[in-house]
Amino acid sequence: MFGGDKGLSFAHLGGGARAGAEWLKPGFVFPDTGFSLESAIDHLVHLAVDQAAGNVSAAARRLGVSRDVVRYRLKPKDAVEDGK
Repeated sequence: MFGGDKGLSFAHLGGGARAGAEWLKPGFVFPDTGFSLESAIDHLVHLAVDQAAGNVSAAARRLGVSRDVVRYRLKPKDAVEDGK
């Protein structure tokens, strides 16, 4: 990782730049008009929670994130903006 004058390397982690994207449909093309990444993330979180029958911990494991990330994404947006 910190090999002398070689600098910082993450090669030992494997996977390269596309690690974790095995689920992405080959040939996916972003729309010319763009899209909302926030909405896409929220959709994936809700889909994982649905598939986990409402179990936030199981949904977090499916997504590879902490329960807190899932809980944050499940909060109504107005509650997040108000700091609740």
